[in-house]
Order: sequence, then C-alpha cells, then structure tokens
Amino acid sequence: MLRDFILPITLAGAPRGLIARDLPAGLFFYGFPDIVPFADCWERDTSAGQRETAQQMERWLDHLLVAAVCEPRLTLEQVHRLGPARDEAVVAYLRTVGWLTERDVLVGERTMPIELAPAPSVEDDPPPIAAWVLRAVVQTPGQNVRQALRMMAERTRTLPSVLWQLPISEWIFCWRVLLSDKLQEREARRHRDD
Repeated sequence: MLRDFILPITLAGAPRGLIARDLPAGLFFYGFPDIVPFADCWERDTSAGQRETAQQMERWLDHLLVAAVCEPRLTLEQVHRLGPARDEAVVAYLRTVGWLTERDVLVGERTMPIELAPAPSVEDDPPPIAAWVLRAVVQTPGQNVRQALRMMAERTRTLPSVLWQLPISEWIFCWRVLLSDKLQEREARRHRDD
C-alpha cells in the first residue's frame, strides 16, 4: 500500500498540492462505467453513446477525487471549481497508483477527440453521505470490472472480496503482473480472427 502522496496542481498560476490516499479497489471502482472511452466496444458505439460514456467517465473521475483526496477534503462542488487543476490531479492520481502508464499519458494527450459536455451542476448530485464508502465495497461492479476481478481471483485462488479490499495500487500491480500476458494473447487472437 502506498503512503499518502501529493498530487501537484496549479491553481491561480501558483503550484499547489493535494494529499491523496491509495483507495481500496472497491472504492476506486465505485461508479466506474462498464464501457470506457477508446475501448473497442466504445469505438463501435454511436456518437451519442460515446458522449454518454465519456460523461459517465468524467463523473466517475470527479467522485474519485472526492474519495481519494484527504487533505484538504474536497466536495464535488470544489472538484468542479478546480478547472484545469482537476485534470492535473486526476492524471497525477491515476499515474501514481499505476492505472496510467507513461505511454497512456502521452497517447491520451494526442488522442482526445471527444468534446465533453460541461460537468453536471452540483444540484444534480445527491448530498454526500458516509454510507457510500461502505456501499462501494459491497456493491457488485460492472461487467468488465467484475470479469477482471473474477480472473484475478481464479489466478490467485483468493476470494474476490479480499481482492476488492486491496489498495488500488496493489490491485493494478497484480493485474498487470498476473494477467497482462493473457489479455495480450486474447487481443492478438481477436485481431487474427478479424
């Protein structure tokens, strides 16, 4: 598990830092969309479907910052007010826990053709309650994350509930070490079949 770490951001032209925490996997994936932008299934979707998926991803990232940043504690409204610093914080967090690699960041900066709709207004979101943290760990994730969790559980002979409580940095590391070869082989087979 990573110790608390700094997310460097720029606010009003001055460097600042937010202190973030290595979240449990269940909390990290809470609200994660089943389809992610630029995945094969997303590419086959309609423009409206792609926009909806991108908006779901943006909402998930906002809530991720609310959950991950521990100093200062941020509300959803404060995350929305961060402006470009919000994206800096998101990328810093995802890079630190291993979700994004250096290659992902470079490719992402050159290939973001989606124009996102403005963030939803704060009135559209329910007020934060402490129980959501508990629900995140016991709620069944979406199909793709559930499949990844099952694959890891089979490979490690560990209950999914135990893996779901791992810090996200450990979960991602285990995922990459245990399953990345298998996923690459599956992707290569799929391309051969096309």
